[in-house]
Amino acid sequence: MRIELSIPFLGKEIASTLALPTPPLSPPYIHAVCTDSRELREGDLFVDLIGDVFHQKEASGLAALLLCPYALDAPWKSKALYVPETVDALLTLASVYSRSFSCRKIAITGSVGKTTVKEYAHAVLSSAYKTQKTHGNFNNFIGVAYTLFSLRQDTEFLVLEAGMNHKGELRRLSEAIRPDDVIITNVKDAHVGNFKAPEELRDAKLEILESVSSDARVFIDKDSPLLQDLDLSQTCISVGTNASADYRAHAIRLKHDGSVYDLQMPSGELRALQIPSYGAHTAVSSAFAVAYGVEAGISEEAIRRGLMEFSPPPMRQELIRTDFGFFLILDCYNASPSATCTSLSLSVQMARNEGHEASALLGTIGELGSSAKEAHYTVGKEAARIGIRYLFAFGEYREDYAKGAIEAGMSKDRILLFEAPDAACAEAVRARMRDGEFLLIKASRAERAERILPFFLKNRES
Repeated sequence: MRIELSIPFLGKEIASTLALPTPPLSPPYIHAVCTDSRELREGDLFVDLIGDVFHQKEASGLAALLLCPYALDAPWKSKALYVPETVDALLTLASVYSRSFSCRKIAITGSVGKTTVKEYAHAVLSSAYKTQKTHGNFNNFIGVAYTLFSLRQDTEFLVLEAGMNHKGELRRLSEAIRPDDVIITNVKDAHVGNFKAPEELRDAKLEILESVSSDARVFIDKDSPLLQDLDLSQTCISVGTNASADYRAHAIRLKHDGSVYDLQMPSGELRALQIPSYGAHTAVSSAFAVAYGVEAGISEEAIRRGLMEFSPPPMRQELIRTDFGFFLILDCYNASPSATCTSLSLSVQMARNEGHEASALLGTIGELGSSAKEAHYTVGKEAARIGIRYLFAFGEYREDYAKGAIEAGMSKDRILLFEAPDAACAEAVRARMRDGEFLLIKASRAERAERILPFFLKNRES
């Protein structure tokens, strides 16, 4: 990736930030940061993230400066800055660079829903302010660095997504971002396999608060038991469906083109807020954006307009009509047990609203550690309990899905198991789905469940 800087970065400042001697640099400014030698242009700062000597030498002819994890020989030596961890150095430089801008930075983290909240927050804030956001779900060290380097001089709000898998990662991101406000969407069972107890996971999420100022606003999920009764020094604003939430979403109802809900607020109530996404969980996600917008002084008219500008990221609740008459709910960007159960319930609701039934194609849910078999078993039980018509399962834990579903009363002939979402799986689905029915496709990102999509859309133009 190559990012052109809106404010030139002084070469000697780059070196001093990393506590390194300043190499000769003419001209003295860097105008772009690049991490891919194929995109490199003359005068860029090239950051070698893979530690490949050939990669470095390939780039050295054009780059004004090279940031690399080990020494190079002449003639490249004179323009190289040596650091043991180039990813961390990239994040450090991005953090320092971002301090040249006066925008308000909002960091969003949580177990699930980060990207949806980020997209809604960006849509609402953009209705009144010049706003930037994390693209896609670039929420790790490299992604956050890219976002910070992408800042424009006229930006008033920056909405950043901050992800984590292990303890300490959000502490480092908080140091780099220095957020002015924070949204914690929830604490649930995503990445639970990397922690000994749910409380450890919660504490790791709360690391995002370690580099915020005391006057920051922290928006938390009132529906998450692990986020109750927090002793925070910052102003805490709660959002959710819980009756005691400061911003409470209620009267949530599904429509053919999204959802509608009412929002009780400290200052009154907003009625019939319309959003172009489905289900109570996305209503709460949008309510975080509304709450932030109200606190930021955005008018009701602008907030309503902003909500309707929301566009769901790919593979997150995408509703697709197949060439065979049934609908896909493509929701397989990622998965956790709780998110999968939520998606199953939503699929049944959507189908019933149209007078039809729903089935599900489920794959492996990753990063669950020793609880993986039990988690897949529990999801299988939930699929049967809520009335999923057919359960198609693939991957390592397909048998556990099946055991749970059978235990909850699903007939064995309604359960079909496969190694992968391949042609055989697609044929079995096509043979059983009826016109107008809904099929949820849900699995962790590593499973690439969307591989099955072409089998259902064969008559589409590419």
